[in-house]
Amino acid sequence: MIAFQLSRRAWITASLVFILALLVLMPMRFMLSTSISNSSTIAASGASGSIWAGRIFEMRAGSVAIGAIEAGLRPLGLLNADYSFWFSQPAVAGTQGLRGRVTSSFGGVAVEELNGTVVFGELLPGLAAVQLEFENLSIDFSDGRCRSASGSVRSRPDSEIFAVLGLESGLIGRARCDNGALLLPMASGSGMEKLELRIYANGSYNAQMLLQQPGADLIPLLDQTGLTPVAGGYRLSAKGKFW
Repeated sequence: MIAFQLSRRAWITASLVFILALLVLMPMRFMLSTSISNSSTIAASGASGSIWAGRIFEMRAGSVAIGAIEAGLRPLGLLNADYSFWFSQPAVAGTQGLRGRVTSSFGGVAVEELNGTVVFGELLPGLAAVQLEFENLSIDFSDGRCRSASGSVRSRPDSEIFAVLGLESGLIGRARCDNGALLLPMASGSGMEKLELRIYANGSYNAQMLLQQPGADLIPLLDQTGLTPVAGGYRLSAKGKFW
């Protein structure tokens, strides 16, 4: 029998190679299982590939069905002790797809250059869905507060009301921080129709739709949808949680 005796330097080198191999070959499903808690409303049916270039299946955030996405860890983020992931979803019929980056660091999380479409189901009672289209949306949450936000968002509610009002092109606005929350204020060109979505760092949200001075012929449809009369118009509001 031949005995091999490795030097201290050789042991260190071998250990580093072993650790590097684990990182390179680490499966995405392992990262997914360790990063999502049992109490989180974020869920997925499974994953494949490595943490550098993998695929996550049937991903959801609360009532939002995101579907399958490609995702991977960005190595440069590790140099700053951050976990930064890129993600993308190809365009399908009726949507623009989705792509962007998410970075998690000590005390905060940031979304960078989010572009594409997300369909929010059950965002507001009475509306089948609300499609939001993001353009260069960037958000920074730290210490439980929205610190910065930029980019534009367009909403296209799936509702007969907006078809009757001739608002098929949707409502548009620009993201900003407001009292610690991310505020997405969207409005029609006239400003008479508004939709506001306020998202907090803990994943909870408030949504509100306001129609000012609607025509009398529209009132039965508003009542049927669940909007309630307020000073100067009709309002629909709800609360929920994304994550």
